[in-house]
Amino acid sequence: VELENYRADGTPYWSRLSITPVHGDDGEVKNYIGIGQDITERKERERELERYEAFIENSSDIIVHLDEDGTMLYESPGTEDVFGHEPGLNIGENVFEYVHPDDRERVFEKLADALNDPETKTDSVELRLENADGDYVWMEATATDQTDTETGGVVVRLRDISDRKKRQRNLERKNERLEEFAGVVSHDLRNPLTVAKGR
Repeated sequence: VELENYRADGTPYWSRLSITPVHGDDGEVKNYIGIGQDITERKERERELERYEAFIENSSDIIVHLDEDGTMLYESPGTEDVFGHEPGLNIGENVFEYVHPDDRERVFEKLADALNDPETKTDSVELRLENADGDYVWMEATATDQTDTETGGVVVRLRDISDRKKRQRNLERKNERLEEFAGVVSHDLRNPLTVAKGR
């Protein structure tokens, strides 16, 4: 059994207690042996891992763990909301299979940068990734090299920026229409001004 106890100075600690019966020659229980082990550090690590797990599970960002070749080793739960498939479905597959063909070379260069410069977090890169329906979703990615750690590979944080890209395209279209309108108005005003100057 695992118990939370208190030391003589009042500080809490966790212990694992095992109790084993000692049988006599007649088979009757004559005594018990108890072995206690301090497991405070292990419990603290477990709590820390649970906290990190909760952060990842409830994050709107997606965390993907890749090996050096781009093979997916882990996908956080956010993949279901963004890509429409269960987390872990693409584990063992190469991430570049899902990157839009026009974005592959640029994304590959960023991944190489992350592997070549482990001290620096790479700049973010915008890319399109294929979802379960075969459509592409705009994402912003940041990669961090973990090859020299126990984690290994590369950890990539992905953020869905589809709405931002849509607003950006709408704004660009509005600006184009405004420029066209300004060109027409400028042309229409130029003729009467020329006539007025002539007079």
